[in-house]
Amino acid sequence: MPYSTTAGLRTSKATPATMLMSVRSGICARMNPAARLVIAAASGRSRMHCSILATVSTHWGHIDDSLLSIPVNRAAAAARGWTQRKNVVGTPPRVYLNGVKLLLVDGPYYVYRSFFAIRELSNSRGEPTNAIYGFVKVLRKMLRDLQPDRAAVLWDEGLPHRRTQLQPEYKQQRAEMPELMRPQIAHIRRLVPLLGIASLRQPDTEADDLIASYACEAERQEMDVVVATNDKDLFQLVNGRVRVYTTNKADFASPKDGFALLGGDYVREKWGVEPRQIGDVLCLVGDASDNIPGVSGLGPKRAAALVKEFGSITALLTRVDAIANEVIREKVASAREQILSNQEMVRLDTHLPLPAPLEELAIRPRYSELLAELEPWEFKSLTEEIREEAAGFAKPTQGELF
Repeated sequence: MPYSTTAGLRTSKATPATMLMSVRSGICARMNPAARLVIAAASGRSRMHCSILATVSTHWGHIDDSLLSIPVNRAAAAARGWTQRKNVVGTPPRVYLNGVKLLLVDGPYYVYRSFFAIRELSNSRGEPTNAIYGFVKVLRKMLRDLQPDRAAVLWDEGLPHRRTQLQPEYKQQRAEMPELMRPQIAHIRRLVPLLGIASLRQPDTEADDLIASYACEAERQEMDVVVATNDKDLFQLVNGRVRVYTTNKADFASPKDGFALLGGDYVREKWGVEPRQIGDVLCLVGDASDNIPGVSGLGPKRAAALVKEFGSITALLTRVDAIANEVIREKVASAREQILSNQEMVRLDTHLPLPAPLEELAIRPRYSELLAELEPWEFKSLTEEIREEAAGFAKPTQGELF
């Protein structure tokens, strides 16, 4: 999210005390983050300045490095997890203070990915452990990479009635879960809270919709959000506050990067439309992975071109006669009912009741329980790594950073 210019802000007559009151009362929230930071920086290294900076960083979760006009003790910052990230796709380099606000993890995707990425792994009793090991490793990597304040793993729990009633064949073609994966799911779900992360699901609800509802609620509270997923549906959520986490090397800004955060530029390059228009493209092409049929003979590029030209599915269906290509015009006209059905199928629920409020998603590892739970799985190096982390688990005070 590019920041506005700070020209002229250094002459502000606001005092540290009044700025702190302004930030905390929400008045300062209406200013751009660059303005708040410059005023905070101008107040010097007083205790009041530290309080202002802490308040601003808590509100925004990051500070643009080009605007950081005060020297920071980088060693102390690194010890706390304040790190510079240069691989945020489509945004300038940033210094993340206390990490992004909220991390939302697509649990089913990472279970499957972990299971198929690591094969033939089991403990001495012959119990499969590949999905458990891979999931714990990738979740811990996310926490290191992103340093979030709050986090949750979201799970599927059945299918929404609104989708199955509209299209009874929804997801019916999907293969059964591999037998060796099935027993590992319960163990993974038990481990997630011990890692300090909320593990959430709701009856007749898909993880996508829970993620969408949490992301939108976090936006309303002016939090930054990172969604860890590979699901194309969830890229509809991308905007100035919402990014998608990936470890796909093809998406890295540099080969040395360990992850990337995908934003609007990525979506526009890959899909040819704005993030909010991805659902409109899916209305036309369908989604084979979910057994949602599309318009026959209409591919992603042509669909994106139509959405871009008309602006939305609603506008396209209102002006079908304006489609220049006669063949495409006839295809769209004849598939009108299917397109309208698909529009409801691909719509993400963004106002679901949340199974836990955002303030309860703070990350609180339960190390002793975690180590006890991991012991039967015989992950020696991973267990030792967590044991050492637990022994040294202590955050420096704010005074150590300046």
